[in-house]
Amino acid sequence: MSDNCVQIILERAKAFAGRRVLELGTSRGRLTAMLTALGCQVTTVDHHNRGAAKNLEEIPVLVIKDKAENFLKQTKKKFDLIVVDFHGNSEADWRRYSKYLLNRLNYGGTLILNNAALYEIPEWNDETGVRWFIEQLNSNWSVELHTETPPGVAIINTIA
Repeated sequence: MSDNCVQIILERAKAFAGRRVLELGTSRGRLTAMLTALGCQVTTVDHHNRGAAKNLEEIPVLVIKDKAENFLKQTKKKFDLIVVDFHGNSEADWRRYSKYLLNRLNYGGTLILNNAALYEIPEWNDETGVRWFIEQLNSNWSVELHTETPPGVAIINTIA
């Protein structure tokens, strides 16, 4: 995740201090630690333990080793902010994630997606899943794109 994307995420996350935040796929705990430092109550999920559990030992974070799709299907918890940095960003991948992801977001919550413009990088031009996801949202959602620095970030909110 680029530093520019991290800055955008952290700026938005400030509003979620003391609230439930779900972080999916960002791996080693760097962003998790920053979100926790802002006062967010973070649950982080990744299918491989790439160091997050060890890196976050002394921080009040719930670390879950599971596939994000599986976690999203099984949990009944809802979150006020969900931050996603999936490695699978094809349209087929996002067709599988989409309904579960939206069901885990509290009304009035925010969904932040990394890789919103990943397809603009030549070697990843087929990674159009985030774009597909955004395009299929109905009018109950607002989308703010930050694609000036690929891989880009999409900020998605429910419209009151």
